[in-house]
Amino acid sequence: MGQRRRARELAFLALYQSDLLGESAVERLNELLAEHARPPEVVEFARMVVESVDRHRAAVDRAIREAGARWELERMAATDRAVLRQAVVELYFLPGVPEAVTINEAVEIAKRFGGDASGRFVNGVLDAIRRRVAAGAAGEPATESEQSLTESGQPVTESEQPGDS
Repeated sequence: MGQRRRARELAFLALYQSDLLGESAVERLNELLAEHARPPEVVEFARMVVESVDRHRAAVDRAIREAGARWELERMAATDRAVLRQAVVELYFLPGVPEAVTINEAVEIAKRFGGDASGRFVNGVLDAIRRRVAAGAAGEPATESEQSLTESGQPVTESEQPGDS
C-alpha cells in the first residue's frame, strides 16, 4: 500500500471518528498520530486533508448534497460521508491530484470500510461532482454568503439580479 493511501486512510479514520464523536477532525487526527509513528509524508498529507475538511466543511457538504440530491447527508452512512468529504476536498482544494486517482482511492476506501453498496454509492456521487466541475462549475463550491439571496432566503436567479428590469 502506497504512502498516499495510508494518508487517505488515516484522514478517513479521523473524519469518521470526528463525525461520530462530534469532535474536531484535527483533534481526532492528533490522537491517531499519537498512537503510532508514521512517515512524515503520510502525516503531512493526512493533516492537509483533515484541516481542509474542517476549514471548508460547509462548502464540501453543500457539494455532496447537490450531487447526491436523492440522499440527505445526515442519512448517509458515516463511513460514506467521511470518504466523500475527503474526496471532495481533494477535488476542489488540493490541486495536483488527478481526479481519477482521487475517485478511485475514495471508492477503494469505501469498499474497505463501508457497506456492500458503499463503493458504487461513493463512485456515483463523486462522478456527479466531477461532471459538475468539468461542466464549468470548477473552483470552490460557493458559500451561502457568496450567493445572492432573495428576501425569502432563496438564491436569486439571473432574471432577478439587481439592476435588471
